[in-house]
This record gives sequence, C-alpha cells and structure tokens, in this order.
Amino acid sequence: MLDTFNREIDTIRISITSSCNLKCFYCAPSEESIINSSPAVSSDKILTFIHEAALLGIKRVKFTGGEPLLRADLYYLLSETKKIKGITDISLTTNGVLLADMAFQLKNAGLDRINVSLDSLNSEKYRKITGFDSLQSVIDGIHTAISAKLVPLKINTVLIDGVNNDEIKKIKEFASSLNVGHQTINMMNLKENKELSENCDTEKPPVCAQCSRIRLSADGKLLPCLFSDVVVDPEQFETYSEAIHECIIKKPFKGFKAIDRVMKDIGG
Repeated sequence: MLDTFNREIDTIRISITSSCNLKCFYCAPSEESIINSSPAVSSDKILTFIHEAALLGIKRVKFTGGEPLLRADLYYLLSETKKIKGITDISLTTNGVLLADMAFQLKNAGLDRINVSLDSLNSEKYRKITGFDSLQSVIDGIHTAISAKLVPLKINTVLIDGVNNDEIKKIKEFASSLNVGHQTINMMNLKENKELSENCDTEKPPVCAQCSRIRLSADGKLLPCLFSDVVVDPEQFETYSEAIHECIIKKPFKGFKAIDRVMKDIGG
C-alpha cells in the first residue's frame, strides 16, 4: 500500500514485549525496572494484525522488544506468521543473550533471519553499556545463529560517542570474519529533532524518504513513525484493517520528535 507521499509501506515492526534482560542506558530510563509487567498484546491479536496487514500489502514482519526472546509464545507466533499468505520475510532483532539456546528452535519455527545487537567486544565496556556481563553469551549466540542458518545475519552497533566509537572498525572486522553483515545505528533520542539522527555517520536510521514501515507497539498501538507522537488506537476502529489503513495514511513525510514514548516500548 502507498502512503500519501507515494512510499510503498510493506513492513511492520511488532514489539511483542517491553521487558528486557539487559539495561542499556540509551534504551530505557534508569529508574525503570528491567523486567516489567507492561501488558503485552495477545498472540491472537498480533496474528490478526499481521493477517490484515498482509491483505493491505505488508510483506515483511520484524519482531522486536524489549527483548523478544523473552516472550513465552514466540515459537507459536513465528510458526503461525509463517502460514500467513503474503508474508515473505520474518525477521527478529535481539540482544543475543538467550540466542545460543534458542537459535535452532527459532529457525524451525519459521524465523528467516536475525539481527543481533553488539555494542562492544570489550567485556568491561559491554557491562558499562548494558549493565550485565553477558558478552560471551551474545558471541556464542551469533555463532549458533549462523549454524542454524538464520541468515543473512546482521550485527547492529549503536554508535555511542566517547564509549565505543573507537571500536567500530574492530566490530566490523569481527562481522566480516564471520561473513555476516554489520550496521551502525545512531544513538537516537526520540525527544530531539529527527534531523539530528540523520546528520551522523551511521547506516541507521534511514532517511525519511526511504521509510517503508509502520509499527505495532508493545501496548497494542499502531505508530506511523518512530519520531512522532501520532498514535492510532485499533480499538477505535471496527476492524484492524481500517486501523492499519489509517496508520499508513497518517504517516508523515518526515519525523520530528516523540515526547511520549521510550525506545523499549516501540521496538526501534
């Protein structure tokens, strides 16, 4: 489906939980708990969303969090999404801590490919960024995901000035040694002007003119833009199709700010 600026919207990012087992300082406010009890959208509702979105031209689904591997019914969501006609690509973004124990089951359930967050190869820096000594678990997870053929695998690195910008070359070389992709992501502050996220030497976020996605947040709201407080509440529409259509129509040409949301609720 085309939005009002003639962009083809063919991707939906779905935050299936706002809980996380890390506490990266750039993602969640420091006063918030790591594992929280925020209500998650039911699996049946998520699958209905995907089915209705596919009828409107959505082809790609990316599951995010929080940390999506914490979701108890993740394998079920993947297997049922795989059955939906029109969906050609199912991916997932994870911090990788639990990945080594789950990679093969994720592949068997229907996951096509995966992105793994890795902001440092230095254990001390990794702990400083995430709050946990889980670097080796993430590295093991990347190797297992490659063995499980969750490819093309891509490593995501949030560029944090003064913390890990001196490591980017090393992380890229690590990715290259494994024959996997790598992309740097600007440390976005949703409460600042979107232009500040574009004026940096990173691969992500993409420029607004190339955006092809909408989002379903962990609390069940449709979001047309990451850098916007515009929200479409599906419960105010007779069908999810109508809500999705409204979300696409409300998608702005260019994002500005999102004052009312934090990254872990949106899924990046």
